[in-house]
Amino acid sequence: MSDRFRLPDVCVVAGRPDGQFGRRIVTRPPHLCVEILSPDDTMLEAMDKIREYLNFGVEWVWVIDPVSLTGQVHSRTSVANADNKIFSTNRFSVDLTGVEF
Repeated sequence: MSDRFRLPDVCVVAGRPDGQFGRRIVTRPPHLCVEILSPDDTMLEAMDKIREYLNFGVEWVWVIDPVSLTGQVHSRTSVANADNKIFSTNRFSVDLTGVEF
């Protein structure tokens, strides 16, 4: 078992993680991991995170620029730009129009 943990800014799980409330740890791949870029982030660091999430078995990874509310939607088989402020998975969509970070 690895002693390295990657913590996304937001994640969506399809089922309840194991353990007691307040002490649950996600040990199975989430449905979605969201990374919200900060001014210090580099593209290389973001790509490393995306690759790690997808290799762990995460179905979807969203990378969001909080200034423009645009970004990318990654899956194991595709990548798409989200220029219209709408981020989607195969289960749901989120429209960031009017959202402020």
